[in-house]
Amino acid sequence: MTRHGLALLALVAACDHSVPEPAQARPAAAPTLEVVPVTSRKLETTISLPGELAAYETVAVHPRVTGFVEEVAVDRGSRVRRGQLLARLSAPELAAQRA
Repeated sequence: MTRHGLALLALVAACDHSVPEPAQARPAAAPTLEVVPVTSRKLETTISLPGELAAYETVAVHPRVTGFVEEVAVDRGSRVRRGQLLARLSAPELAAQRA
């Protein structure tokens, strides 16, 4: 056989399109697991780290006149709406100017 004939024979043998035979069906073995009981106890190690909390959204509030705070109508961290009364101020200087 010539070299071309051998190359062609090797190429045909490499292109085998036969269907492989199915493997014999074996039942799957159940996996083995290690089971341990759950216990509740204190942590062996604790770590204290410094942290800083920051508000998600902040707004600067400025009074229109100077005075003293008589009443605070909301708590720190409360959600407020535009126009809602936050604090009541007294302005003795403004009252004296009116008089």
